Amino acid sequence: MPANAGIQVRFGSSSKTAWIPASAGMTETTVDFQSTNSEPLGLEPRVVQFANSEKNMASAKRKNSGSRKRLRYQDLVSTRPGSLAGKFMRRFWHPIHRAEELGTGQAKPIEIMSERFTLYRGESGTPHVIDFRCPHRGAQLSAGWVEGDSIRCVYHGWRFNGAGQCTEQPAEEKSFAAKIRIKNYPTREYLGLIFAYFGAGEAPPFPHYRHMEEAGVLEVLSTEVWPCNFFQRIDNN
Repeated sequence: MPANAGIQVRFGSSSKTAWIPASAGMTETTVDFQSTNSEPLGLEPRVVQFANSEKNMASAKRKNSGSRKRLRYQDLVSTRPGSLAGKFMRRFWHPIHRAEELGTGQAKPIEIMSERFTLYRGESGTPHVIDFRCPHRGAQLSAGWVEGDSIRCVYHGWRFNGAGQCTEQPAEEKSFAAKIRIKNYPTREYLGLIFAYFGAGEAPPFPHYRHMEEAGVLEVLSTEVWPCNFFQRIDNN
């Protein structure tokens, strides 16, 4: 323990303090409190335990070690929902598809970070990402068809717009559709790619790379599936 180790105690907002010196191996001491000008404070002497004594420091270290979660290898490589790496990766925009491979009026199932979604391009040309399944009977939405900028489920014909709002249910009361909504995810088309944001809350500002927007600078190659984890792909890039 350092020679000048100890605890300085200040009483309220006054200038009255007490310095409690400590030495190696000391766990407690009796202190007679006084002010900085050595005037008595009118406080009875008391026994004070040192939080930085060897015994107490060892106890505190054991307590802190037990409360900390140990980092596992899976925490770095798994991007499943709720995982440590998954929460981190979902803070960013991700390129999810080549723009030219998604035609107008086309819908596709995609899987990103161990989650499945529906990607489709409306008749206006705008891409959308929504939940993978219809909430009615769980049918895969990409098996349906695009109408305008909406997609209709192949099973019972429920229709959802790009915001995830149900707009039509052929066999239900008209007012019921307004009560049904599925998740949608912010989507942008940029540099020949379709980007999406899968995190919680509002998406961060979309990044732009002006030097890549010039003709002949960037070439978007064909899609290639690598049978490895994203962490390994980054390490060997």
